[in-house]
Amino acid sequence: MEIGKVSLVDVVTLLFALVSLLVAMRALGRTKSNELFALRQSLVLKSEQARSEWHKLNRENESVIKQVEARFPAALPEVAVMLEFLLGQREHLKMCLRDAAALAEDIHRNVDKMSEKKCRLYLRDIDPSLEMLSRNRGVVQGRMEELMARLDASSGQLQQR
Repeated sequence: MEIGKVSLVDVVTLLFALVSLLVAMRALGRTKSNELFALRQSLVLKSEQARSEWHKLNRENESVIKQVEARFPAALPEVAVMLEFLLGQREHLKMCLRDAAALAEDIHRNVDKMSEKKCRLYLRDIDPSLEMLSRNRGVVQGRMEELMARLDASSGQLQQR
C-alpha cells in the first residue's frame, strides 16, 4: 500500500501529528487568551480600588479638617499650622484623585486593546500605591487625635492658670 515512496501509514501518522499540533496550539491560544483576560480584569479592579482608596483618604482628610475647625479656635498658632497643612493636603489629594480617575478612565476605555506587557506595567505602578494607601488609612486621623488631645491638655492648663 505505497503511493510512490510514501506509505499510507506515514501519511496517516503525519496527519495525526498535524491535527494534534493544531489542537495543542488552539488550547495554548485559549489559555493565553484566558490569562490575558484575567490580567486585564485585575488591572480594571485595581485601578478602581486605587481610585476608591484615594477617595477614602480624601474623606478622612476632610473629616479631620472639620474636627479641627469645630474643636479649636483658628487664632491658636498650632491650629493655624494644622489647618494650613490639612488644606495643603486637600489640594494634593484633589490632584491625586484627578490622576487616579484619569488612569481608571484610560484603563476602562483601552483595556480590550492592552497587551500583556502594558497590563503588567500598569499593575507594577498601581500595586505599590495601593499598598501605600492601605497603610496610610487612619494614620492622619490617629495623629490628629493625638495632636488635638495635646492641644486640649495645653489649653486646659492655660485656662487653669
